[in-house]
Amino acid sequence: MVSTGPKPDIVPNPLNCWGFLADMFRDDTLFGGYSVDRDDLIAEIKKQLHEELKSYRSQLESKIPEEQRQQAKELKDAGTDFIKENPWASVTMATLAGFVIARFLYKRSED
Repeated sequence: MVSTGPKPDIVPNPLNCWGFLADMFRDDTLFGGYSVDRDDLIAEIKKQLHEELKSYRSQLESKIPEEQRQQAKELKDAGTDFIKENPWASVTMATLAGFVIARFLYKRSED
């Protein structure tokens, strides 16, 4: 039986929706009888998550000074350029970093 009242928000808290999604895909109803198409549900969740993340990003960006944002952008661009110009050097550095990290994580204890 489908209720005729106004629809509630599809996802009350977009950052805590995984349990909600699991429940939704077990059943085609939402909040006590509202029938919801799964494609519409996914589209609405994506929209709400995007809006929420956009607001968090703007809050964080407002706390970072412009000079530091510019320095971070320049560093990112320099790293991207280096990787594009020297792909094998980048692969080698990533491999070495992986070995060093693995060595620290899986260091054998001397018995």
